[in-house]
Amino acid sequence: MGWENFDPVRVGKQLEDLALIGKTEEGGTTRLAFTPADIQAKEYVKKLMLEAGMVTYYDPVGNLIGVYEGLNPEMPGIIMGSHLDTVPNGGKYDGIAGVLVAVEIVRTFFLSGHRFKPNITVVAFADEEGVRFGGSLFGSRAMTGLLSPEWLERTDEQGIKLKKAMTDCGFNPANFEQAKIDPAKFKAYFELHIEQGRILEKADCPIGLVLGISAPSQLWATIRGRADHAGATPMGERKDALAAAAELILAVEKICTPKEGQVTVGTVGSISVQPNALNVIPGEVRMSLDIRDIDINLRNQAIEGIKESAQEIALRRGIDISLEETLAIEPVILDQNLINALEQVCQKIGLTYKKLISGAGHDAMLMAKIIPSAMIFVRCRDGISHSPDEFAQIEDLYLGAKLLYHTIGSLL
Repeated sequence: MGWENFDPVRVGKQLEDLALIGKTEEGGTTRLAFTPADIQAKEYVKKLMLEAGMVTYYDPVGNLIGVYEGLNPEMPGIIMGSHLDTVPNGGKYDGIAGVLVAVEIVRTFFLSGHRFKPNITVVAFADEEGVRFGGSLFGSRAMTGLLSPEWLERTDEQGIKLKKAMTDCGFNPANFEQAKIDPAKFKAYFELHIEQGRILEKADCPIGLVLGISAPSQLWATIRGRADHAGATPMGERKDALAAAAELILAVEKICTPKEGQVTVGTVGSISVQPNALNVIPGEVRMSLDIRDIDINLRNQAIEGIKESAQEIALRRGIDISLEETLAIEPVILDQNLINALEQVCQKIGLTYKKLISGAGHDAMLMAKIIPSAMIFVRCRDGISHSPDEFAQIEDLYLGAKLLYHTIGSLL
């Protein structure tokens, strides 16, 4: 079906091009949701979609959608996707590789003159990372009908509401419900992604077939003590919010260090201190907590343990600690039939693969709620991600693309 038309060099060039959009002095890329860099990246990919023979459009929430129209578009089709936004000073592969490979696969079909009966759709999801407005998987949340109106009221660090940022970019948050898709129009969702871990590299294996995705629960802790003079306040009379935060961070580390056979992880990745002055005892700290596990009961046990630790720290130090859960997603077991289809293709074309669990969240975990879904992992160097040092060999991306290409062909 024209696999020889797939051009990995072209994909590599596109990865480099996108890395320049939002490039940082440290060598990484910063493309937060609904910023000029975010829109510029989407417009770049939109052009690629058009060159690949797709019809393109944005839905009301900013998901970029390309459709390779089939001969009988009423038949259930295939949807592929990932995201283009990054974390601050992030890498060039996380999410981006999945979008570009999907577009190149469609381009390969297009160049070979091959049209399937159903449509093939590619999506670049809006705001997967959730850095700017404090909640991830925004675009796929809207596409699956799981977005609430309250989400649009979230604000960034400058006090800009999400709905205003969307409007400023030309989108229509008032019509967010129209972003929901009809699951009956799709028979499968696929997402190719770098592993963001070391399992494949340690196994000297280029390809991973993802069995399931650990469930993230994201919370914000607000710790209120009392701001006092750093020189005039004795140590025993302080209500230091930052010292209490340090205790809580260590509690998260201890509670989330898993026992044998468990995969619980906990991270404090964002922290702000007020008044953040050299000679003032911190009066307030706000910090994020990200707790994940493939077993929702173990994840919930960890969260309860953290809440108990927070209560004990607050009582002992005479301060206030509040915890607000802003995101809670159930673990996802991906579709076994699609995993079997991927495995059969691996065996047919001679690909070495390993089955594994994803510790990171992906748009697939929401898409799986309404459409049979599967993920392909590609190994990345040292497991590094969310960093300028993030790297995947183009040869491995080529193998992942080959697997996806032939699996789509077997399903359609």
